Amino acid sequence: MEPRRFFVDGECKNMPNLYIGTSGYSYKNWRGQFYPPGVPQKAWLTFYAQHYNAVEINATFYRPFPEHVFAHWYEITPAEFRFVLKAPKVVTHEKELDDVDAELQQFVANARGLKEKLAAVLWQFPASTQASSLGARFQKFLGMLPQDIKHIFEFRHESWFTEETYALLNQFHGGFVMNDSPHFQSREVITGQLVYVRFHGSDKLYNSLYSGDQLRGSADKIAPYLDRCDVYLFFNNTYAGQALENANEMRRLLTK
Repeated sequence: MEPRRFFVDGECKNMPNLYIGTSGYSYKNWRGQFYPPGVPQKAWLTFYAQHYNAVEINATFYRPFPEHVFAHWYEITPAEFRFVLKAPKVVTHEKELDDVDAELQQFVANARGLKEKLAAVLWQFPASTQASSLGARFQKFLGMLPQDIKHIFEFRHESWFTEETYALLNQFHGGFVMNDSPHFQSREVITGQLVYVRFHGSDKLYNSLYSGDQLRGSADKIAPYLDRCDVYLFFNNTYAGQALENANEMRRLLTK
């Protein structure tokens, strides 16, 4: 990985937190590799939370989850554990932020079952969605979001990577996802007083292992922000469990 430079638009808060985990936790091919054969699938989240302090939940992107599911997750994880929920695709992909008030309210109401363990909501936009195609709808949408929940935005079209976008996110305290992957457009930008990186795979998407040198390069860039910003690092190279190894190594590098 070539060395690149982060920049901060705005000051980060005091008493920051470091969250490192994987994008999802319920993968059948992790049985025997991470989950002991004797641990039933219904106990996987509890087991995962004994080893990592945060998780990105992708399943909420595809289908709605009732409040009692989130309440159960709250009960079976440690007090310091945190969740990031990927927002429903009906809002970002299907309806493209148009007339989404009902879907937004229902999603947020259910997600509140996680209480203080809901660290953030991740809003991912497809690579085909240009900033101009949403226009004023995006700013209106930002104004609809509950401000007591942190919101993070993942853009995959280069039209979003402008000073106007970064200023708008800062205005609404929204975070910016840095995609680490040769397959997605991205920039290394910090907004909303936090650092958020999704590691999708160094070579093959979702299915390639980051080398020690690549992780050290990223860790060297992230480390200066650990005492200034909340830092969220999630490994999405989950296909064969590479995310587990890489998350462990990144944690070692940043907490040694």
